[in-house]
Amino acid sequence: MRTALFTSLETARDTFTISIWASAEMFYGFPRPYPVYAYY
Repeated sequence: MRTALFTSLETARDTFTISIWASAEMFYGFPRPYPVYAYY
């Protein structure tokens, strides 16, 4: 259960990070860094 909780928190954090980069990419036109995809 503890592992599942940590996984959920990491997934939420990664999704938030990706959304930030997607917004930055949209507004400023620079690509998201490759490390964002390291989890997938």
